[in-house]
Amino acid sequence: MPKTRSGKVLAWGDNARNQLGLADRKEALSPENIAFPEKITLIATGFHHSYALGESGKLYAFGANDYGQLMTGDQTSRDTPAVADLQSVVANPDPVIIPEFSQEVAIAATMEAFLTESGRVFTKGPGDMGTLGTATANSHEEPTYVPMPEAITQIEAGLFTFTVLTAKGEVYNWGVSQLNSLGHDHKENKWYLTPTQVPLPEKITKIRSDMYSTGALAESGNWYMWGDNTYGSLATRTKDYAAGPVKLETPVPFAELFPSRSYWLALTAEGEVYQWGTWQNKFAEEMYMPDVQTQDLKYQKIALPEKVIKAKSTAYDNFVLSATGNLYAWGFRFKQEPQISWKMSKTL
Repeated sequence: MPKTRSGKVLAWGDNARNQLGLADRKEALSPENIAFPEKITLIATGFHHSYALGESGKLYAFGANDYGQLMTGDQTSRDTPAVADLQSVVANPDPVIIPEFSQEVAIAATMEAFLTESGRVFTKGPGDMGTLGTATANSHEEPTYVPMPEAITQIEAGLFTFTVLTAKGEVYNWGVSQLNSLGHDHKENKWYLTPTQVPLPEKITKIRSDMYSTGALAESGNWYMWGDNTYGSLATRTKDYAAGPVKLETPVPFAELFPSRSYWLALTAEGEVYQWGTWQNKFAEEMYMPDVQTQDLKYQKIALPEKVIKAKSTAYDNFVLSATGNLYAWGFRFKQEPQISWKMSKTL
């Protein structure tokens, strides 16, 4: 779901729970504009619901609302954008910065985290396994303040975890540690009910998370990763369990990382793209393509004909945008080699 320079939002793909905001239909086979009454400045997507922040500061929500995750005062799903009543329930009204993404933690429950302009964090949803970071396993229907030692500059969500970056460059997280998903040397499940600092040797400037693993960019340019290594996500060329954060030995400096369920993409400052891990997701293998599985535990440079400026990795597919406006895609729904999906400048 990309946002254009003009503030429009395009959506395509599965719309079973109306998460595309394109009215009550099953799918969209090509990009379509979502109808918003104003310019959109930021978007965040979950599995079955989505948010969009308007230029006026209004928060729009659409998709599944079984547990009130759209904050519309009811549990009715929305097939088009509806205004969420966020400012009235967050203490001391403060402009909200939507995190990179919010994920549903289970089919029957959802959780979200919100970062305010002043650097405070609020969470809502089910509190099972400490997912809200509020020192209890209680659930909260309204955004609840998470005490932190200092201002927060970024939030990332895992499947049952949240990870935050502080203004001083320290990393904290909470939730349930599975396969060391929190970086605290716990292979088996352990709950962290309050934010706990991740042991990192350098000041961190950026964090990125997928379901069970996280990457952190240090001020020096080094990337550190921790979490599930079942599919080679830690780039150690093995699938061995790692007790704590691992420094990535990258072939060239990586400016940005993009997580998926079983592999990662990286973008360099020169516009080159690398990937590693298990290319074919295990869920897709089981449900759709049991005979296809490509293990590539070392870094693999993707052959692209031009410089890339942006990238996005989803559960099954990868998208990169070139400097000339071409959108390349590859993955489960595409050929394994990148191909032009469409020319963005002609679409927008």
